[in-house]
Amino acid sequence: MPGPKRHHYLSQFYLAGFTSTGKKDGDLYAFNIEKRKVRKSNVREEGHEKYFNRIQAEGFDENYLENELSKFESKASDVLKKIIKDRRLPSIEQDWQ
Repeated sequence: MPGPKRHHYLSQFYLAGFTSTGKKDGDLYAFNIEKRKVRKSNVREEGHEKYFNRIQAEGFDENYLENELSKFESKASDVLKKIIKDRRLPSIEQDWQ
């Protein structure tokens, strides 16, 4: 099974906003509701399941959905970073791309 194993159902960009630095390399604290304990973690280790977005559909690579979501999240994160930096929504269509 080639391709990425960790498929994030919470994008790493989104999770990074909850770290100590606001970036992927910052510390993230996760709460285990069953054990009622907090532990130090990182963006890569949270919000994912092994092969979560893998599909079996004729004519499609099994990693198609994961690859397409990755492309979308990359573009979306750029727009969201700009919104956060400028503290305003984009006013022209080009800013949304």
